[in-house]
Amino acid sequence: MIKDRAIILKTVKHGESNLIVQCLSRNGSRLSLMAKGALKSRRRFGGGVLEPLNYIQLAYKESNKKNDDQDLLHWLEEAQILEDFASLRSDYDRLELGFYFLQVVSKISLEGTPDNNEVFDLLGNALKSLQSTSHLGLLRTLFELKLLFQQGVLSSEVEGYHLLKYPLKSHAEINIDEGDLLIIRREVNQLLESYLHA
Repeated sequence: MIKDRAIILKTVKHGESNLIVQCLSRNGSRLSLMAKGALKSRRRFGGGVLEPLNYIQLAYKESNKKNDDQDLLHWLEEAQILEDFASLRSDYDRLELGFYFLQVVSKISLEGTPDNNEVFDLLGNALKSLQSTSHLGLLRTLFELKLLFQQGVLSSEVEGYHLLKYPLKSHAEINIDEGDLLIIRREVNQLLESYLHA
């Protein structure tokens, strides 16, 4: 049995009562887990523990079976919530941005990628900051900049490169004109789109 901590990226119903849970482990590797009977067993997986956004403690058994994405599909045995980011679920704009973060990370993370914990930290810090920020656009742009930088595809010539010095939790301290932010957002968004679809 392997124990780990992870952020749930998405879930897919499988059959009548099973869930396939895709999550990002602490080392930045994507994990795909089969939760047998998750839709029926309240004892093992009750209380919304397998909802996307949740940061969980989990235990699973390794398997050689593969899912549709050709990732190994392991057997999820236990899961407990460590942080559910509940405040995001009561605000549509925050929830939408939270799911956007999950979607982007899901696309760039790979199964079995070792020592990529920067992506895990970036996602966790983005979700933490998202709970209280009133600067959603700025947080999104800084998240995208940092993600592109981590992936090694951000040139120092890019508008907004200087913003990388700010930690996500300090994004509200960035003093930037709305017009300048719009220019940065457009360029960063184009870069990210082309990177994700390359």
